[in-house]
Amino acid sequence: MKAKLFSLMTLSILMLVLLVGLTSAALLAIPPTSIVKPTSVEHYEGSFTFTFNLTNSEFDSALDWSASTVSGGNAKISFNQVTIANGSAIPVTIPVTATVTFDESYFGILSGEVSVIGQIGETPATLPFSVSILAPSELSECSSNPGKLDIKSIEFTNNGLGEEDDEWVPLDEIEVEIEIENDGDYDVDDIVLEWGLYDTKNKLWIIELDEEDEFNLKEGDEEVFLVSFKIDDDLEVGLEDLKDGDNYRFYVIATGDVDDDNTNPKTCVFSSEPASISIDSDFLILGNFQIEGIALEDGEYPGALSCGSTLQLTADLWNIGDSEQEDIKVRIYNSYLGIDETLEIGDVNSFDSESISFEFTIPEGMEEKWYELEFIIQEDGDVFENDYVDKDAEFKILFNLENCAFAQALVSASLDSGGKAGKELVVRATITNTGTKATTYLVNAAGYAEWASSATVEPITLILEAGKSADVLITLDVNRDASGERLFNIEILSEGQLVISQPLSVSIEKALIGDLFGDNLATILVIGISVILVIIIIVLAIRVARK
Repeated sequence: MKAKLFSLMTLSILMLVLLVGLTSAALLAIPPTSIVKPTSVEHYEGSFTFTFNLTNSEFDSALDWSASTVSGGNAKISFNQVTIANGSAIPVTIPVTATVTFDESYFGILSGEVSVIGQIGETPATLPFSVSILAPSELSECSSNPGKLDIKSIEFTNNGLGEEDDEWVPLDEIEVEIEIENDGDYDVDDIVLEWGLYDTKNKLWIIELDEEDEFNLKEGDEEVFLVSFKIDDDLEVGLEDLKDGDNYRFYVIATGDVDDDNTNPKTCVFSSEPASISIDSDFLILGNFQIEGIALEDGEYPGALSCGSTLQLTADLWNIGDSEQEDIKVRIYNSYLGIDETLEIGDVNSFDSESISFEFTIPEGMEEKWYELEFIIQEDGDVFENDYVDKDAEFKILFNLENCAFAQALVSASLDSGGKAGKELVVRATITNTGTKATTYLVNAAGYAEWASSATVEPITLILEAGKSADVLITLDVNRDASGERLFNIEILSEGQLVISQPLSVSIEKALIGDLFGDNLATILVIGISVILVIIIIVLAIRVARK
């Protein structure tokens, strides 16, 4: 009996040892073939996930992941919570998802190990993993940043037709503000800032890396740069090679020398921002507007036009869609100026352009203000509708009219001195600016040729503010044979145009004998008497001789 009890006890102990051993050994199992992970990830994604199967043979088992590791790029690993509730069938296989996050400026091999320990198990189950973090090859030397340069922000401003600052269409003009800061403990010298646009899908540069001028950054300082580019034919690929999508990134790279008075190591950092380019089927636009050969700024002519001048306008009609467009016309319209003209364009090939030109003489006397000129692209007599946001192909420009109101003036005049034939006659004329703005006037005398030999005006030019007056003196050399009421005109001109011609009547007193001879009368009398005396003497001498 004792022997049986001993044997039974021994067997129980062996079964308990075996059960404990089996429990410890079979608690966790991660078959290496069960992992599902990417082989590579682009650096800007900043994270990736992978899955594996976990087999657990213990009830209510919470799992400890604290021993899991990952190296490179300040990476961290986390897992979805995994437990098995009471009553679960044992063994059970559980899918587990691991998420790895890393710095977007990191590239290279990112490796680690998943390590799982159950409540009872003593030996962790492990699973190694590695993923390649990819970046453009031009960034291959930008792997160390001891100077702690920080590209704090990259901000787009779209000055074209794109609906969003980071959503572009062909011919859009993009301005980029780049802010870079020195967060380290040393100055960084000779910093080179490079930027470019990269197609992540096709692995090529749409805009090759371009360099800005070198600069220095002291510890704690920052610098802001503005760069700009256009989605046009100057890209590394043609417009026809651009593809619709969000697979574009704008890269910024900063490289410099750390001024640590010792090794002066190189420091480098890069960052990027995503953007999309939209390529539609039907998309016609007007651009490159110029008036008088001067490009418009934000749709406005930077100068001013005058009434009576000829508006000379040119522009380019672009087909930035991937379909050919046929029988295209452009209507130019402004009701106030009386403009309504349709230009025949014809066919426009995909990603090609046609030049248009338009001339119009601006009517005189128009109100001085900003005018809007509307351009409507038409197809088969209807307004062309662009695929992009279903928007009609209508475009507007603005220009300012100045110097349109006719200059105005008032003239009053009176005799200042003179009024006799053969003498100078001086008229004082008062010129008043009756217009609404400062005006330059040219004063002239005309219509005096029958009774005066010449006329002078002093001053000949006046600059008068609105409502102001000034005097001029007009001096005429009156002919000796002039007499009676005589007329001449006081002409006022501004900007080559006659503003007013004011007739003025003057009375000319007939010249007396003395007036005819002027200051030489005494001399003439002396000479005359002398001549008479000589004649008398000669006559007397002749008579004496005859006797």
